[in-house]
Amino acid sequence: MENIENAAIPQVSAERTEPDAEVPKKLNFLKRVFCTKKGLVGVVIVALAAVMSVVGLMHFRKTNNYKTALGNVAEARYYMKTAEMPEIARVQLYSGTREDPYKVDGIANPGKAFTVVSVEPINDTIAKMVELPAEITIDGAVTPITLTKNPYGTNFAADLEKLVESSAAISVSLKIDDATPVVFELVNAMPPTAISWERALEIATDEVNDKIDTTKSLETYIKVLCDNKTVNTPYWYVTFVTEDGQTFFVVIDANGKVAGQSK
Repeated sequence: MENIENAAIPQVSAERTEPDAEVPKKLNFLKRVFCTKKGLVGVVIVALAAVMSVVGLMHFRKTNNYKTALGNVAEARYYMKTAEMPEIARVQLYSGTREDPYKVDGIANPGKAFTVVSVEPINDTIAKMVELPAEITIDGAVTPITLTKNPYGTNFAADLEKLVESSAAISVSLKIDDATPVVFELVNAMPPTAISWERALEIATDEVNDKIDTTKSLETYIKVLCDNKTVNTPYWYVTFVTEDGQTFFVVIDANGKVAGQSK
């Protein structure tokens, strides 16, 4: 039997098969980049630049969409004033701009100023009338008006065809039969700290940003919801209508919080 101690031990060559010479160069390059202070700073700057580019693109798109929505307003109610007398009527006044002609088709036409006075009757006496004579007082100036019954609803309305500032002191006097006129002192539906209609539109645009295609025609509607159905809590109701018939809406409270929206 061969003595294991005297057996020849195979010699392992000290030479190694070297990989492609380019590999160490690449490794050295990465080492210089990642393992030096200047290299790390450079990598961080590049990464931040990439992130900022994405964020900037998203911000640009949101800003651009808001500008598109703001430039295609079919109707904007800047504010609403309300007053109510139990068992008589509920009065609302809202002022702003509305396209002319008014048509919900996704294409906004040039707008004109309006101020609508709306009376929702609570008693049968007013409800049975065809026209409702009244007077509106704006900062002391009295103007006779006639409210016409809505053929599609129960309210009476009249358009002053001008813009009235929200800061104006406004009252409406209703002449019901031969009785003494009933005077309604209107107050702002929204609290003093409420966001503006423009801010409501901006918030709504952010919410539907990924749903609408602003490369196509669209129009926007900004209204104030404040009635017995909303328990007299005012909301901004923003609607987007595209020319291909799609409709999206967002409901926003006075503080700018989204209360609901279309799916």
